[in-house]
Amino acid sequence: HLFRRPALVAPIPAADFRTLLKGKRVFSFWGHRDTLDSAAHFAGLYLTPRRDRPALELSPDGYPMLDGRVFRDCWVLTPDYPAGFRPAIGHSEPIPAADAWRVLHITWGPPATLLESPGTKGVA
Repeated sequence: HLFRRPALVAPIPAADFRTLLKGKRVFSFWGHRDTLDSAAHFAGLYLTPRRDRPALELSPDGYPMLDGRVFRDCWVLTPDYPAGFRPAIGHSEPIPAADAWRVLHITWGPPATLLESPGTKGVA
């Protein structure tokens, strides 16, 4: 549901992520309370959403939208579990260590814009 227009997804180093977002206003849609503290510590950011388990929607133009605000960039924090890891049925995932995260940068835009430079476009 989140991809209805061209997008570029690229991993970025954690240090670059922290530098890019330092001092910026962050809009979080974090939905897993059990991993929130670990992810926030890794990011060096306050990641508690304004409301419980918010969901992204799409704008009429196909961009991700949270609480009526449209974004063309999004950063996804993902635990760095071992290859093939799956939690046991009925069990939650173990909470990752604060340094066991990876960052994906997603940029939405017209195809020509995405081909020009995979660099960061800024924070919405």
